[in-house]
Amino acid sequence: MHGEITAAVALYRRDAAAKWQHVSYEGAVLAAQESVGLNMRKAIAEHHAVQQVLKLDRRLEERIACFISGRVVRTLWDLEVAICREEGVRAYEDLEMGPLLAHPLVVAQFKPSPQLQSTPKVSVMEVVEALRSVVRQYEDAAAKGSTSLVVKGPGSGGRHGPPPQRSSWAALVLQQLCRRHRAAGPDELCV
Repeated sequence: MHGEITAAVALYRRDAAAKWQHVSYEGAVLAAQESVGLNMRKAIAEHHAVQQVLKLDRRLEERIACFISGRVVRTLWDLEVAICREEGVRAYEDLEMGPLLAHPLVVAQFKPSPQLQSTPKVSVMEVVEALRSVVRQYEDAAAKGSTSLVVKGPGSGGRHGPPPQRSSWAALVLQQLCRRHRAAGPDELCV
């Protein structure tokens, strides 16, 4: 029975990753139950392979929640780098917990595009550089006597507009990052 549970959990983790799904403790228990029988829930829940999934899932959830709540500007790429460093792995996939893009907290906070197959390599430093660039554009326009900013992006026609409000600054930064990364929209940036 011990080997069957280990094999069932390992198969569940591989299958979940292949199906682009998050690996969870509940899923590991269900996979093991299907393999050895429903009446073995207590033994399954205490099995080391299932406990390993539980502990890793909780650790990842805590790290993601702390990362999200502790930063005003955050990117999924920076989160993935932090998790890999803290877990001592080369890539998130090495954790065998499914893709980071499918983690429920990531989906809720970053709202990644369903077309993404990997984490976009956009760092907070790039976001800051893009913000600096947008601010410089506005300052340059103001120094030339204009109190407007040339709005660049799809459908803008390079028109001048008033000084951006906070949400407009964010939109301008995201437009610039989309151009840099050839992304169709901000949901492909995970910022």
